[in-house]
Amino acid sequence: MSTNRDELTTAAGKVPVAHRLALAVWPVDALTSRPVSTGIRLGLERPLGIPVVQQSNGLHQLRRTSPLESTYPAVVLTHGRGVPTGPGATVTIRIVDPQGRYAPRRLTVPLWVLGEVTGADKVSPSPYVPAVHRTIRPWLLPGPACTLPGGTSGLRLRIVRAGVPVRWVRAEVWDSAGQRIAWGHGDEHGQVTLVIDNLAASGPNPVPLAVRIYTPGGLPPSNPVLVRDPLADLPVETLPRAAKPTDPVVSNDDVTLGLAVPAGYRTEPQDAVINLTVGTLTHPSDIELH
Repeated sequence: MSTNRDELTTAAGKVPVAHRLALAVWPVDALTSRPVSTGIRLGLERPLGIPVVQQSNGLHQLRRTSPLESTYPAVVLTHGRGVPTGPGATVTIRIVDPQGRYAPRRLTVPLWVLGEVTGADKVSPSPYVPAVHRTIRPWLLPGPACTLPGGTSGLRLRIVRAGVPVRWVRAEVWDSAGQRIAWGHGDEHGQVTLVIDNLAASGPNPVPLAVRIYTPGGLPPSNPVLVRDPLADLPVETLPRAAKPTDPVVSNDDVTLGLAVPAGYRTEPQDAVINLTVGTLTHPSDIELH
């Protein structure tokens, strides 16, 4: 291969290189396992340079979000201006659905830096970093406005403390056999949607289920940081990455699938017990945390 980073020698001759892929983001609908093709916004977080605000649960800084380039079914970030290049470089992205069909996510992603990506240009043989190693497929869990087919079994919950919605909760549903049968991500209004697809219609109906709630430290809803940046306190999750280009791609880990409870979350001391009627979306009263 050529030693010129802007030109590669291939079997078809020399070809120009327009860009180098740093990251491709391919969001996946957690309910259908299909790509989410429309309606969501993906962006790269960049500090605004506004002083950091100290809170009891950590540091929060206002940030702006630069949109990523759309190349259906993924969006991409290319190496260039503003993309870190040093060892251990990472970027933080946001995935938001303005319509509320999916719960938002903030993800820190380790990058293959430009020197690693272009290494095969200069040294042969050299481990080539395949595009699949530079692609993430984060699952998006249903939000409060998701449209579900008739006959779906599930819960639409609202989590509050002293009557105030608890932001960004995580919730799990457990059956009487002690099996986790659903999980969900809450929004800034304390709302969380949980879809349950492995309950049989036979047997007792309604079915008693245990709901386990995990809560972050979070900022108070009245905090001035949230006026400028409503997602400033949405926890950031770090995705794993293969150590070497020749290692298997990491794609079905708990963070990517949305199963992992983010660092700093507290498990609420008591599970809520809710009776679910199979084949319906149950809307119980608010779950009050103490």
